[in-house]
Amino acid sequence: MKVDDFIERLNKEMPGHHKTFPPLEKEELHIWISKWSKNPLPQDFLDLLNQTNGIQCWVGEGSPVGYFRILPLREIDTARQIMWGGALNDMEADAIPYPHWFALTDHQDGAVFIVLDTDAHRYYLIDSCGADLTCPAGNNVDELLDYLWEHWIEAIKGNY
Repeated sequence: MKVDDFIERLNKEMPGHHKTFPPLEKEELHIWISKWSKNPLPQDFLDLLNQTNGIQCWVGEGSPVGYFRILPLREIDTARQIMWGGALNDMEADAIPYPHWFALTDHQDGAVFIVLDTDAHRYYLIDSCGADLTCPAGNNVDELLDYLWEHWIEAIKGNY
């Protein structure tokens, strides 16, 4: 699904239950690139951020930032940091993602994340119980948005 189509469907099918944000600012991109110059994001993901620098889904009184969200660039960090933070030191090396994987989403329950493998530029669903690549979420942003719609929006729609 194209980014415009994804946002249009959010507006049409989830009015009042999501937020999109202004496009990525060049200064924020330059800061991120200077920090992560060895691990560039794929252009199609940057194109998403250039349309909306973050999306919050299932926003409501009990979830002011949303049940899940596509992070704005300034919040994207290594999957290790976002998923486990300070607990990294106590974990087995094979239970955590590689240092060049980035978590692109955040989830209210802190259990599942969409992670980008920057070597292959592929997206995966990874849960915080362990790091593996057994749940692909897309080979590009269009496939990622299809995956999010099917598995994270349609699956929850009836509950809101």
